Amino acid sequence: MKKNAVKYAINGALILVLTALAVIYLTRSEVVTAQSLSAIKWSDFFCVTAASLALVCLLSLIDFYVYRTFCGAMPYGKCIINTVSGRLGSSVTPLRAGHFPLMAYYQYGASVPPSDTVTGLVKCQVVYSFTSIVVYAAFATALAISGRTVTINGVTVYLFAVVSVGLAFNAAVFGAICLLSFCPALSRKFFPFLAWLIGKFRKNFDKAEFIEKKLEWFGAYRAQIAEVARRFYVFIPPMLTYAAYMFGSGILPYLSYLLLSGAAFDIAEAFEFYALFLAAVYISNVIPLPGSAGTTEVAFSLVFASVLSSPTLGSTLVLWRAGTYYIPIVFDLAAFAVATAVNTARKKNEPKEETAEKTAK
Repeated sequence: MKKNAVKYAINGALILVLTALAVIYLTRSEVVTAQSLSAIKWSDFFCVTAASLALVCLLSLIDFYVYRTFCGAMPYGKCIINTVSGRLGSSVTPLRAGHFPLMAYYQYGASVPPSDTVTGLVKCQVVYSFTSIVVYAAFATALAISGRTVTINGVTVYLFAVVSVGLAFNAAVFGAICLLSFCPALSRKFFPFLAWLIGKFRKNFDKAEFIEKKLEWFGAYRAQIAEVARRFYVFIPPMLTYAAYMFGSGILPYLSYLLLSGAAFDIAEAFEFYALFLAAVYISNVIPLPGSAGTTEVAFSLVFASVLSSPTLGSTLVLWRAGTYYIPIVFDLAAFAVATAVNTARKKNEPKEETAEKTAK
């Protein structure tokens, strides 16, 4: 974890630098101006941040649902900290690479058995992947039937095509997971090749350990995919919860716009904002930067310029990004630090407590 801490610190510095560069670009291009900033009230920041934190509580329900199907090691309070840990990992690493490692680290500190951690993380990922495919497929179909389009930099794009990118990506990832999980012969050839390839770029890389861990991980995937399929009805609640979370997080830019404009909620407009949000996310994810800092702001300004004009575009961007990323990351970091300190102190006291119990006996 100490080596990872150095990486996280470097990523944190990169976030600050990239954000500063994005601010310079957005101000010089007059997307963000004094007028757009003056339109934002402190109460607006509170509302968007509160909505973002409420979605964390909603997402934590999925952990709670999933873990209780096989163990009792994760009460809802722990699930919230677990989700916060994962969100923090996503926020400070490229391509959200720190999401599951920080969750695993928290669960280790919270004395969750390693086997339960692996089972829970994998089972949750199965729920996320399957739900994403269903939601994107339904959304893309609805947009295809409606024929709604959006113009980005003078190019007219069908919104169903935007959502189809997410559908194709999630289907490809889940398909690859299933293929490697249920075709052991393929896994035994693919991971040695992958280990050889990584070894070409990294010194002191333990190929045998890498292969062993990957085979173990995909063995867990095989077991949990089969489990979810066998008891599908049990996982309907967490799937519905994740579908609600997807829509809720996707329309936070719309919530920001409504707070600033005072306009009435319109479901068709909300879905349009959701599709544009996905487009901005896909664009920003192309470049692997920690937290997609800088690229997210620029992508948002390009995509949402089709529906928002200045100064509303700038104020909506600042309110949304601050309320869903920059402010929450402070809360996430504080919660993770406190939880880590508590877990560390408890683990130090465990040997003393065990010794005292043996002496009493």
